[in-house]
Amino acid sequence: MARWTWRARAARWWNRTIGRLAPRLKVREVADMVIDASPAAGWSEAVASGQMPVEVWHQRMRDEIRRNYIQQYLAGRGGLEKMTAVDWGSVGGMIAEQYRWLDNFAAQIAAGELSAAQIRVRAQMYINSSREAYERASAQPPDFLITDLQMPAMSGLELCARLTAELPEPIPTILLTAKGFEIDPNAIGGLPILHVMTKPFSPRELLANVQAALAVGAAS
Repeated sequence: MARWTWRARAARWWNRTIGRLAPRLKVREVADMVIDASPAAGWSEAVASGQMPVEVWHQRMRDEIRRNYIQQYLAGRGGLEKMTAVDWGSVGGMIAEQYRWLDNFAAQIAAGELSAAQIRVRAQMYINSSREAYERASAQPPDFLITDLQMPAMSGLELCARLTAELPEPIPTILLTAKGFEIDPNAIGGLPILHVMTKPFSPRELLANVQAALAVGAAS
């Protein structure tokens, strides 16, 4: 049996048995196989025919949704040791949302409102939706951030603070401001803001700052 290790620098799984990085497509295929192996289809047939009580089906579906979402998220994130509080909150939120839909689904089954085909198709949709957890977990954060200070929804400082709180590693940032706008140095403290550039500036100046910041990050 193959033994796997997560390689953070490559953001990919390493097959320790054969000494190779696993292609992302292969990891996706294995994750899909886990979903395809779900026993939810059999449970749907049983509850539709009356051989399984709705309460039993409901609990089994809850457990299966939870199992699949967590497994998919772990596959995309890089294993249990890579999970942070933010990650657990993210996958927990997805599971809670599915539970709310499932509760209504179970009530419709108990009321006899759905055919066997409808039950089978909708139940499989809940299991298939766990692919969202893999996609969300495997999405890579940006290497660098360039943001304006003044933005409609939130300020550049608020954006930087939120990303710093939610992501496991800080994102080096360049903050752009309008001419004449002063920033309180205390507001930048603790944030990974490397440069504050006042408009107007030349594209070459911005590029030079980005290259210098990336060089520092690569050397660290």
